[in-house]
Amino acid sequence: MANPTLQKMNDTYKKEFMLSEDEVHVSYLHPYPVTPATTIIESKNEKVKCIFKLPIDEYKQLLFRAKRTAELLCKNIPVNRCALVTKPVKCGPSQIKIIPLHGVNSEWEQAISPEPEYNEEYPGYCNSKNGPRVSEESLTNIQDKVRSKLETTSISYEFFGDADDKNLFSRIVRGEEKQWRVWEDSEHVAFLTPFPNSPEFTVVIPRKHLSSDIFSLEEKDYEKLIEAAYKVSTLLKSSLSIDFTCMIFEGFEIDYAHAKLIPVITKNDYSEKSNINLPTEFHPKYIGYVTSLDGPLVPKEEMQKVFQQLKRK
Repeated sequence: MANPTLQKMNDTYKKEFMLSEDEVHVSYLHPYPVTPATTIIESKNEKVKCIFKLPIDEYKQLLFRAKRTAELLCKNIPVNRCALVTKPVKCGPSQIKIIPLHGVNSEWEQAISPEPEYNEEYPGYCNSKNGPRVSEESLTNIQDKVRSKLETTSISYEFFGDADDKNLFSRIVRGEEKQWRVWEDSEHVAFLTPFPNSPEFTVVIPRKHLSSDIFSLEEKDYEKLIEAAYKVSTLLKSSLSIDFTCMIFEGFEIDYAHAKLIPVITKNDYSEKSNINLPTEFHPKYIGYVTSLDGPLVPKEEMQKVFQQLKRK
């Protein structure tokens, strides 16, 4: 939020609609939600504009607060699932948005935005829409660039699960699908998607088939996935000469736990790019994608109703 007036208003709402606070974070209802009850988890580290530049311990504390907040939203709104979106900020400390997915059933059903999007350069926001398929040559070039920074280039197709699991991501882990793998460890794999909405869009998955509802994962599985995302973001930064990475948890194209990492590609210094005139979006229900864009200002009386719901024991 680069507009100082909006930032001041945001600070006022932060105090009035605060949900939790400790030495690392403050969480509060977002006054400009893209969907009702969107909540912000904000770092108290004023020097850091992107969560992936936080020390790993602070990063993990912030991500675990995101998990707790999603659990609160699911219980008290109520909704069946929540998404996560985070992008670098230009004014104020780094933030995570927790977006309730209104209208989503308890049983997983595939949902994909019908409108593809592609931005060669970072437009000031990120979203989970697919883009047009890019050439294999382009993917291979990016893959080679990223893998050149790896300490070891060995590949393992070990999968911790049923060898007959037909899920696309299970097959990718086992090496049964064409892929552009850029990183792996003993428990996770990262690869380039051939349908990116911006260059070098990367997906991080575990080697076992876990629920796509990341916030419902067991604590240890969740911790390992967010650690893997942190490592991959660091690799993308060093190999692609970028400063920032966006991240999304959503999970309605493939029912398998995955984190989406979107490198921030800019020709100029990110801090010099203006995003004051970004479009706004508002969706009462989930429409097949999530976005970091803000919505219109919500009247205080409406926010108060939601706030009271969330403060219920």
